Amino acid sequence: MIRLKEVIDRQKILIRSLRQQLTQKHVDLDAMQQQATRLAKLNASLRRKHFVSRQQADQLREEKLTLETQLNTKDQQIKQMEEHIHHSNNNSNNTESSICIDMSKSLIAELISPETPPPQLTEEQLVKQLNAEGKMIIDGRNPNRPHFTLQELRNVLIERNELKTRLIEVEEELSVYKRAGYVIIYYYYHHYC
Repeated sequence: MIRLKEVIDRQKILIRSLRQQLTQKHVDLDAMQQQATRLAKLNASLRRKHFVSRQQADQLREEKLTLETQLNTKDQQIKQMEEHIHHSNNNSNNTESSICIDMSKSLIAELISPETPPPQLTEEQLVKQLNAEGKMIIDGRNPNRPHFTLQELRNVLIERNELKTRLIEVEEELSVYKRAGYVIIYYYYHHYC
């Protein structure tokens, strides 16, 4: 009987320790499930953020390409205008037409680099320039006369400068998103993997 009582006592102690282990395992399992749920939510959140930042980066790349294309088009238009002015200057025999073309060239130079001082003019040239300011003096019979106004040229140059500015802004924003994407991925892998 004493032996049976000892066996029962040992089994009670064993059952008690097994229950404690089982309870501890349940607590550990619950904690792991909560951690797995948190990690799944964090993973989903990071994937959404990564997807959004990737979409924004793709949009910025497309916008950058569009802006670069527009900028190249404007640069080509400016080059064509300059070539046309140069060609008109070489082929023109009319002095008033060449004065107008020289004024257009100097205007282009001033618009491109406003820091440069204007060229020194004689009194006669200055009077002609002041009388012709804002006007195009063109020989109507000259087949090589410019087919654009000074205002159009100004508008093209202003638009080109705006496009360059926007392109720089887009490139900066794109680099910010690239760095942010790297930081998110770096943070995720070093803290949860």
